[in-house]
Amino acid sequence: MLNGIPCSGKSTLARASQADMDEPWLGIDLDTFTPNLPPRRTWSEPKVLRRIVAGGNAAVAAVAEAGNDVVIELVARKDPGASFVLDDLFERLASFEVVLVYLRCSFESAKGREPSRADEMKGLVERDYGTSRTSPSTFRSTLTHSVFRSR
Repeated sequence: MLNGIPCSGKSTLARASQADMDEPWLGIDLDTFTPNLPPRRTWSEPKVLRRIVAGGNAAVAAVAEAGNDVVIELVARKDPGASFVLDDLFERLASFEVVLVYLRCSFESAKGREPSRADEMKGLVERDYGTSRTSPSTFRSTLTHSVFRSR
């Protein structure tokens, strides 16, 4: 699982890793589900958001359960919903060996990469950088708690 702020290099590392593997590894970016979501005003309700997140996480788990090796990309966030995303995902992946890689980069570096992204993905560095950089240790402890709670 590759985790970091937008434009930290998750997709680049995923593609490079996949190209270097002897066996095929499928790449799944959980942001794949984002463009297919309804407008924010309708999915910000906790009940609806949990259902959407559970669907995306279940899709990732189903790909792994079918016998595929998977490289998962997940944006680092520190908002209240991030804990649910991680807890749900790790619960679904509890029977698998999960290796966590947290990618960090400077705000300037991430902002420099952002212009190459699709228009609907622009502005995410600004939105997410402050949410994860303020306390990387909090994020790491959330990941660790999620991993060990699920095992």
